[in-house]
Amino acid sequence: MLQRISQTIFQGVSWQHPVIAAGLRVLDPIDKLVRVAGGRGAYPPMSIRVRSNGLRKQFNGKRFESFGKILAEELANRSGLKRDSKVLEIGCGCGRFAFGLSDVLEDGAYTGIDIDAPSIVSAKNNTFLQRKKFRFEHLDVHNAEYNPTGKVSANEYRFEFDDNSFDVVFLVSVFTHMLPDDVRNYIKEIGRMLKPGGHLMFTTFVMDSGTKFDGNDFVYGTGPYRSSHPEMHEICVGYYIDFLDECLREARLVRTDDPVYSTKGRSVPDAQTTEFGQDLIIARKG
Repeated sequence: MLQRISQTIFQGVSWQHPVIAAGLRVLDPIDKLVRVAGGRGAYPPMSIRVRSNGLRKQFNGKRFESFGKILAEELANRSGLKRDSKVLEIGCGCGRFAFGLSDVLEDGAYTGIDIDAPSIVSAKNNTFLQRKKFRFEHLDVHNAEYNPTGKVSANEYRFEFDDNSFDVVFLVSVFTHMLPDDVRNYIKEIGRMLKPGGHLMFTTFVMDSGTKFDGNDFVYGTGPYRSSHPEMHEICVGYYIDFLDECLREARLVRTDDPVYSTKGRSVPDAQTTEFGQDLIIARKG
């Protein structure tokens, strides 16, 4: 119901609308009771989960849990993730994939960073994630949709991590909210931070296979990207593979395989597929 209301009265980030926000706060205690009964009591409140996961099917935490597990499996199968890997997640939100990786990273280290301060506060204060010794940090980078008061532009930001620090870096639904210069800089920085032989995995909407995706029509924008939103393009962005490959080459990374296409969007004949809601790109540092 909240999804339909948001589509009717608000264009943009639905959870920012006061009516939606008030409704979520009312639902939080009920959501917690259902989560606890279902063994998902450790997950963040619904009003926090929706900030980086959307309103759709977020009540009770089942979707939050299932997508976390799907992505953890994809990382294990495609990115060389091991139990002792040092992992960086850019755009971690309130920890959906940190929870998903909690059974995998037994001897490794996880760092999550995000531009949404309330999500980071929630992850830092989560007792389950604290026991795992997972680390979370706020990233004060400007984004028209999620962090309009951010101090630093994404196209010039340098991450506060040393060269060759991580075995795996991954981003989920981050480049889908960023414009080309921002994406180029992030990939360059990821190339710097990855160890030789390390892997990058990120999600996007690959425009080469069509500009319609799960009910969205990506018709706005020019050059290497298209957006489904006429005014604030960062709300939903897809990219052509040639641009992504160019960015990877500049960062001394190379794709390990063809894109892995989401079964949620459209059918791509003879392609690798994933049950995750966006297409996957995997690259390796030589």
